[in-house]
Parts: sequence; structure tokens; C-alpha cells
Amino acid sequence: MDTNTASEPLVLIVSGPPGAGKTTVAAELALRFEKSVHLKTDWFFESIKAGFVHPWEPGSAAQNETVIRIAARAAGQYALADYAVFVDGVVLPWALEIYRAELARDGIDARCVVLLPDVELSTRRGLARVPSYNLDERVYRDMHRQFVEAYRDGTAGVRLFTTVQQITETADDILRWLDGR
Repeated sequence: MDTNTASEPLVLIVSGPPGAGKTTVAAELALRFEKSVHLKTDWFFESIKAGFVHPWEPGSAAQNETVIRIAARAAGQYALADYAVFVDGVVLPWALEIYRAELARDGIDARCVVLLPDVELSTRRGLARVPSYNLDERVYRDMHRQFVEAYRDGTAGVRLFTTVQQITETADDILRWLDGR
């Protein structure tokens, strides 16, 4: 993939359970392009100041769908302006379908990569986060399990088992995959 220009709009969703390294990998990928955007979906959630429901809590479905649609539209607008867009977020298959549908309205094919370090590493990273959502170990382990099960069928495009990889190696693998090599 030519990282200086994009022949067609590029939106890559970098997903995985909490603690997978999504933010670090998306930032690394964005630095490899002449024009790029690292779109952090957490920001869209954190921007809600009144009426916010944590995305994992009961009653959050309508809010979550709204936030995902807005994030997808923002990603699409950047991509149409010739930016390579790297969306960083916890995106399970139902959310990926919303991204794909929203972006398809503008003729953009959203790609997705799921980062899957082992459950111990993912959990350890999640628990060490600052700011913390005060989630316990069971929640991080359950989210990891959900990602392993949800993306078993290839829905994402590619799953990368990243436990022993350096960030640059993961980014290199993703760029090779995007380039079809």
C-alpha cells in the first residue's frame, strides 16, 4: 500500500477487546501516511456530558448505535477528503455492520482488523489503565472471550494474535494485509 497517497478512500477499523493495543497500533498506522486521521471512538462516548450510559451497561444500546453512526460519518468525511482513517474502538460485529452500512452510503468499503493478544496480557493492560472505568478482571476476561468468539468466522477481515509482536510488527502486518500481500 502506498502510504503517501490513497487511490480510494481508506477507513480501517482497528478493534479488539480492552487492552489489545488498538490505540497504539492505530496511532502507529496513522503516522505512516502523508494525510491521516486517528479517530478515537472513546472521544465520541466521552463527549456525552448529560444522559451518558456506560456502553456496557443495560440501556446503552440506542446511545451506542448513535455514537457509532456519528463516528462512522466522521470517518467517512475524512476519508472523502483524502485522509487515511484509522478508527480505534471496541467494535463487535453488530457495530461493524453499522460502520459498514454508514460508510457504504458514501461508497467507502470499511476494512477491519481485530487485535487479539492473549487474555492475560489484555486483562493486565485493561486493569492498569488510567483513567480506569473501575471494571473488575471478570469484565476484561469476558470482553476478550466475546471478541474471540465473535470474530471466529472472518467477519472482521483479519484477526492478528499480537501477544508477542511489537507495535511496528503489527502495523507492518496490517499494511501488508491491506496491500494484499
